[in-house]
Amino acid sequence: MHIDDILSFLHEEDHTEEEYLNYIPDDLETTYQRRLRSAQNRSESAIKFEEELNDLFKKMTNDMQEAGVKILAGSDAGAYNSFVYPGISLHKELEQMVSSGLTPLEALQTSILNGADFFNDYNEVGSITAGKQADLLFLNANPLEDITNTQEIYSVVSDGKVFNSEALQNLFTDSDI
Repeated sequence: MHIDDILSFLHEEDHTEEEYLNYIPDDLETTYQRRLRSAQNRSESAIKFEEELNDLFKKMTNDMQEAGVKILAGSDAGAYNSFVYPGISLHKELEQMVSSGLTPLEALQTSILNGADFFNDYNEVGSITAGKQADLLFLNANPLEDITNTQEIYSVVSDGKVFNSEALQNLFTDSDI
């Protein structure tokens, strides 16, 4: 949903000053330019179609949730998905789900529970239980009150290592962490 939201409006939104571009290799960033040029050259009918498709995806997401379909969150932060950045894109995906009608809890479940269920590895991941693999995210604010609070990160436990706020910030500049 996040990538479609970016691509649907790529013709009118300026992403050239986004801070996350600082963390994207130059050769990868050049691939963004092809898609940007293509978006800027779309016909009015193509733009209208893209916007209608974007609206349809949002409606379908809510309809599927209400019908009991298990939805999986994904960021699709790949080389050719311009201006969709690793890390932050999952937060943005969860925001899109909530704006489409899911509750914050349902949106969080798409990335935590539904993924474990889909890959049939709930015995290994998907909950905080002794013996399971777990990466933990500790937040400064409750995402059930506001899904954007997933970005209010206090610390992370990953592969048995604890990263406090300072250590997380250092990940942007220090490749040894």
